[in-house]
Amino acid sequence: MKYARLYTGPDGETHFEDLEMVFEGRGGGGELSSAIPVKAVQYQRSMGPMQAQDWHTAPRRQFILQISASTEREVSDGEVRRFGPGTLILVEDLTGKGHVTRGIDDGGERLMLFMHVAE
Repeated sequence: MKYARLYTGPDGETHFEDLEMVFEGRGGGGELSSAIPVKAVQYQRSMGPMQAQDWHTAPRRQFILQISASTEREVSDGEVRRFGPGTLILVEDLTGKGHVTRGIDDGGERLMLFMHVAE
């Protein structure tokens, strides 16, 4: 399973990195990843068009699971990516210029799950 990571490089710019979740067989045809300790889980729900969040850094290291609707993230190095339902993002750009988040759907319910990574 692939996921995107947003991080601050030595240049102070936010970049994307593509990562692969590693799974191990558990018998019966199932696989599990290694456990990722989290300290909190939050859901975010918004209705209607999403207001763009101008340049900002992540408030903490966290995974974001896009559950419904879609968002677009622009990192400070200029790259823009869209994230639809079922996509996973690890945000770690705690310093530097950060990123912009935009809703790209006209309305309806947008639901995201935030998993705060334990330090």
